[in-house]
Amino acid sequence: RQICVARGIAELCDGKAKVVLTNFSHEYRHLNIGTTVAYIEECVAASDAFALFDAAEPVSTNRGPEPDFDVNPSLPKHNQDQLKSLLLQFKDCFSSSSRIRQTPVAKHRIITEESARPVRQSPYRISTREREAVKKQVDEMLRDDIIQ
Repeated sequence: RQICVARGIAELCDGKAKVVLTNFSHEYRHLNIGTTVAYIEECVAASDAFALFDAAEPVSTNRGPEPDFDVNPSLPKHNQDQLKSLLLQFKDCFSSSSRIRQTPVAKHRIITEESARPVRQSPYRISTREREAVKKQVDEMLRDDIIQ
C-alpha cells in the first residue's frame, strides 16, 4: 500500500504509541480506525536496541570542562542564563567538533526519475571572502564524510 512506519522505539501511554507514517505514493491514503500499521515488542533496556556510536571508538565518560557558549550579548542577562542552562541540559544533542558520526537509525535517499535532467542555473553571486568560507565548509563536510 506504499505506507510505511520506520523501525524505532516508541513509548506507550495508555496503551497507545505515536508513530510517524510515510506515504510513498503520489495519492492521498485513508486509513480506517483500527488499521494495523505496526507491531511492537517490549524492550526492557533501550540501550541494547542500537548504538549511536562506532563500537571501534571508545566512548569517553570524561565530560571535560563545561562548554563556553557564544550568546548574543544584546539578549537580556536572565534570558542568556536561561538559554545557557537549556543548552547545558541538552549538550549531548550537540557536537562540539565538526566530526559528526553517522547513525544506523535512518537512511536518506533522493530518488529522481531516470529521464530527469539536472537543473542548470548560475551560482549565486558571493564575495571572495564568502566563497572562501563556503569552500572551507564544503571541504570540511567532504573530509568528515557528511556529504559525497
